[in-house]
Amino acid sequence: MTTTVQFPAIDCTFGSPVSYAPRVLKNAYGNGYEQRVGDGLNTVAEKWTVAWQGIAWNECLEINSFLKAQKGYLPFLWTPPGEAPLQVKCESWSREKTSGTTGNVQATFEQVFDL
Repeated sequence: MTTTVQFPAIDCTFGSPVSYAPRVLKNAYGNGYEQRVGDGLNTVAEKWTVAWQGIAWNECLEINSFLKAQKGYLPFLWTPPGEAPLQVKCESWSREKTSGTTGNVQATFEQVFDL
């Protein structure tokens, strides 16, 4: 499956953290011995906590509408600040209105390796 849907061109707040949790299969034996192997071809996926703070309320609504359309499981392309584009999914996000014209959005983007 080719991902053609692109996340809206709204810059996130600089400094959004990324975390890594490699998938490893482990088998423990007696006397403390353990065997480990990577689980699959793409064992290290990126997980980004992304925030947009103080952006225009219509941009908050645009991000919210886009993420709702992806339904938590459909992948899309997103470009982290200063990095190459990634194929990601977003299973959770939140938004809040901070004034009459501005708001914040926070989301968690998880890298996916679809065909």
